[in-house]
Amino acid sequence: MQPILALLPEEKIIKQIFSLRKSIILDKLGSLDPRQKTLPHVSLVYLKSPLHQKHLKSLTLDCQNTFSNFQSVTLAVTGFQNWDNKISAMFNPKELTNLARKASDLFSKYKILDPTTPPTKIGDHIKIARNIKPDCVSQTIDYIKNSLPSPIEFNQLVLIDHSCTTKDILWSTPTKP
Repeated sequence: MQPILALLPEEKIIKQIFSLRKSIILDKLGSLDPRQKTLPHVSLVYLKSPLHQKHLKSLTLDCQNTFSNFQSVTLAVTGFQNWDNKISAMFNPKELTNLARKASDLFSKYKILDPTTPPTKIGDHIKIARNIKPDCVSQTIDYIKNSLPSPIEFNQLVLIDHSCTTKDILWSTPTKP
């Protein structure tokens, strides 16, 4: 298991992104993606190597203790980027510095299979769509830019397994209204 500590946007934004993904396929801007149901999220910290099952309960409790007072975070979209035919909305990671630092400190105390590989911090993007046809990237970015609101409110912090579907959530803060 390779858990990720991530931020999830409000439910209405998750539904909107799922709808965008479906529209992109229906409009033939991209092809069907096996990761279509991946929850849109901002990764704060992830482990590059699997976490031993015996540490999972402890990590979950530590997340609960460390992040029980989590308040929602609002991030302005600073642009859109294409990485290997995947479109991501970009954010200024400086707004997540304190949260990412707490997460990194928490994750760093867990022994991982490769002790030379530290947790990796991300926090600057949310993938909106994958498998975009190369000749449709600009059109798809414009489509997403015109459909996705900015700023985006992230109202839930989750510990989630690497495949990032709803069933993979291991722990979460209560959803903020």
